[in-house]
Order: sequence, then structure tokens, then C-alpha cells
Amino acid sequence: MANISSAKGRFIFPIDLLLSNNGQTAVRKIIRLSNKYLMDVEYYTELDVTKTELTYLIDNAIYYDCDLEINFFGAGRWNYFNNVSNYFNAIFNEIKTAHNLSDLNDFTKACRLLSKDDKPLIAIKYIDYGDDRLCDSYAVAIRPSLEAKTSIKTICTLI
Repeated sequence: MANISSAKGRFIFPIDLLLSNNGQTAVRKIIRLSNKYLMDVEYYTELDVTKTELTYLIDNAIYYDCDLEINFFGAGRWNYFNNVSNYFNAIFNEIKTAHNLSDLNDFTKACRLLSKDDKPLIAIKYIDYGDDRLCDSYAVAIRPSLEAKTSIKTICTLI
């Protein structure tokens, strides 16, 4: 059995993404579906925000012209980087397992928008408390990649 590590940090959605055409909608869908499908799995990710708080935080980010930052907690297999490098495909696979066509369509549309080269990457900054309780700090940029109609991958870059 793999050792489980824990992590906490922030997902950072750039203001340019929020201000782009359909950007807010895509961000809302990604956050909602992430919490719906990745909170109750063994290697989980929980974005620490309610629907009401998210509306307030997005409005404030736009008003103050700053990035949207959402705290998160998670658990990974050996390390949390496995979760990060499989973030979009993990959501996609959980939605397919649940056979929820509406969520699958919402997620695919959001990923299609976020995968465009002109869209800013989502940043994740976190501390990983590994299985040996040593801490590592990471900054990673992610973007979905639609490989085919039946597959969504995660492009992950250390920053």
C-alpha cells in the first residue's frame, strides 16, 4: 500500500482568465466539479470555498484587478504532485464513472476553453507533507489538454 502524503496551498486563477470571454464560467465549473468529484476519493483535493464565497471572491478579484486565490487541502499517493499532474484527467474519469452527462458536458466545455493557448495557466502553490513528514514546497502551472473526445490530460509545468 502506498504511503499517503498531505498538502495544503492555493489554486490561483489569473485575472486575465477571469476577464476573458467565458472565463468566469469555466473557472466556476472547474471549481464546482473538482469539489464534487475529488473530495470523496482516497487521494483527494478539496478547494476550500462555497458557491456563495466563490461569487464574492470572483467579484472582488475583478473589482481589484487581481488573481483569484482559493485555498485547498489534499492527500496524495506518496506525494501530492501525483494529484496535480493528473488533476483534469482525475475529474474527467470520476465524472465518467458517475455517468453524469450534464457534468461531463460542463467539464468538457470548461476544459476546451482553458486549453486554448491564449488562456493563462492555472497556478497551484502548495506545501507537500510527504510520508516521511518532510515538507517540500511547489509552484506548478496546469492546463487541460483534450486528447480526444474520450480523454482529457493535464499539462503540468513547474514554475
